[in-house]
Amino acid sequence: MFLQRNFPSQAGDAAQVVFKTSGPVTAAAARDRITGMLAGLARLPHVASVISPFAGGPFAVGAAAQVSPDGHIAYGLVRFDGRGDAIGDPAIQRVIARARRTAGPGFTVQLGGTPVQKVEKPQFGTSEALGTLAAVLILLLAFGSVIAMVLPVVTAIVAVATSFGLLDLLSHLPSFAPELAALVGLGVGIDYALFVVTRYRGARDAGAEPEDAVVTAMATSGRAVVFAGSTVVLSLLGLFLLGLPFIYGAALGAVIAVLLVMMASVTLLPAALGFAGANIDRLRVGRRRVSGSSGRTGFWEAWSRRVQRHPWLAGGAAIGVLLVLAVPFLSLRLAFTDAGTNPASYTSRQAYDLLAKGFSPETNGPLVVAVALPRPADGAPLAVLRADLAGQPDVEYVGPAQYNPGRTAAALTVIPRTSPQDACTSALVRQLRDTVVPRATSAAAIMICVFAAFVLGDLRVLRVIGLGMAVAVLLDATLVRMVATPAVLRLTGRANWWFPARLERVVPGFLAEVQPGLATVGRPGRLITKGTS
Repeated sequence: MFLQRNFPSQAGDAAQVVFKTSGPVTAAAARDRITGMLAGLARLPHVASVISPFAGGPFAVGAAAQVSPDGHIAYGLVRFDGRGDAIGDPAIQRVIARARRTAGPGFTVQLGGTPVQKVEKPQFGTSEALGTLAAVLILLLAFGSVIAMVLPVVTAIVAVATSFGLLDLLSHLPSFAPELAALVGLGVGIDYALFVVTRYRGARDAGAEPEDAVVTAMATSGRAVVFAGSTVVLSLLGLFLLGLPFIYGAALGAVIAVLLVMMASVTLLPAALGFAGANIDRLRVGRRRVSGSSGRTGFWEAWSRRVQRHPWLAGGAAIGVLLVLAVPFLSLRLAFTDAGTNPASYTSRQAYDLLAKGFSPETNGPLVVAVALPRPADGAPLAVLRADLAGQPDVEYVGPAQYNPGRTAAALTVIPRTSPQDACTSALVRQLRDTVVPRATSAAAIMICVFAAFVLGDLRVLRVIGLGMAVAVLLDATLVRMVATPAVLRLTGRANWWFPARLERVVPGFLAEVQPGLATVGRPGRLITKGTS
């Protein structure tokens, strides 16, 4: 990297140390206090350099424009010797602790920047508890039995808790990785266990003994759980192809959570069903459950028949609604959130607010323009570039050039007029790259409730993920599975079950399943392999 080669002291991530004083920040007492604190920070491990807010004093290289117009807010910079996960959390936490010890009455110190946000941990428990409570209520309504409700919930909680233990042993994970693992793990874990428990109860209703019912449940729903879990894991592994290092740790945490809940659903849950045995429907809640063999026509059967009577209309309507809902995607603008969306209690959020108040929101997102000089110490092209940058309508300020020791390269700090999340900032970056710089250089309800509960969390990134996943599951459970899928199944008929004979010999045999209705009292259901009739 250009900065790493030419500016090793500036190639690492930077943290902002923001000061707010009741009196003038440039007064001798405040100035000495800030300079002394920055000197202490400069001696800490993994700190490459510091920059003072004040020109003409220690650490003053490039310090212009770091005191607010009203004279009460200023900020310095602490540059680390690495980027991202290369900076250990203890090194960042030492800087935060040392800086905040200087704070006192009339003298506020807050820290912001990517390194600081990396070590800020969200409050854990509220969203997970609300999601689990919602799942408990839904399972009670669905099963009408406390024991049947407890098994899926406990299975998911044990698996997610185990995943936390594994994640704690790993390093280089983003602060939201455990909550994301809990979001995904609780959602799919309760859903997977629900499949198995429902099939177990169905086999018991058909007259199977508990042991035979467990065999039937595992050979049918257990197989579906393994297939579904493997699909989710493969999908999450696709996140490693995005080229975004910050998401790798979060993806790994989610993968571990899904693997563990899948394993728990086919190991721990069958053992728990064996202990429950015939008591699965004990401790009833609400009305007594009606057996599926009672001859009554339920809502779902009636709905299925209605869709199958008009498959073209139902399928076309569902696909049409999905296409309309997808139209906003054409104008979707992707970007990273900044510290302005963090919880108000975070020091990074308070530093962001102080900078926005004392200067402007754009101060939170400075740009760095790196320049390779055609000849050492040749400042003419650099002066032209700086003038061009300063003349752009969306540029607020261009800092003085900083040269590398050999004076073969320089770096300019550009402050845009708009905040980091503003579309105009993205447009400015593209404009500088393309024109200005080259001129000078070159289970549906449960999952919905669990996911939606994270909308109430502290971190915006988890609120967005939770809301997106809840809406996706809602659309999948309603328009796709309740309307489009049965309509397509009806239209394609026997072709749904066609399977090439050559491929059948290649696909692993563990995909065997129990043919419905063959589980009898005292005898396990006969295993029917794929493709047999």
